[in-house]
Amino acid sequence: MSSILHGHPRTYFHDLLAPDELSALLERGDSFHLEQVADPDAVALRIQEYLLRLGRSSRVEDQRTSLIDDLASLLPFGLGMLLLLPLLGRQADAMLSPRTDVVIAITRQALAVRCRQATGDASA
Repeated sequence: MSSILHGHPRTYFHDLLAPDELSALLERGDSFHLEQVADPDAVALRIQEYLLRLGRSSRVEDQRTSLIDDLASLLPFGLGMLLLLPLLGRQADAMLSPRTDVVIAITRQALAVRCRQATGDASA
């Protein structure tokens, strides 16, 4: 059974979203963006815990820029590559790891929750 990402995700504001609304989004398997998140790490953890109770697998990707990213852009290519190797390793690990039902991408004060939906194609 192959998987595809849902269509165009809607945007919600964390401070305006009722807890039952977030639960409903996760239960339906909707992909969405969650803006104005004061503590993205805590919210991502709560989402992961809820998905686990639903029997769905999830993975968190930290896509916030870091000091290493900023410094690497200012350094000569060779030295910059040495600093970026850990980041490349994480990307390779994500590509080689088993597919997950939901990917939670953390950015600055926001989350992108990308849900996979089965297409019904048993050939993949």
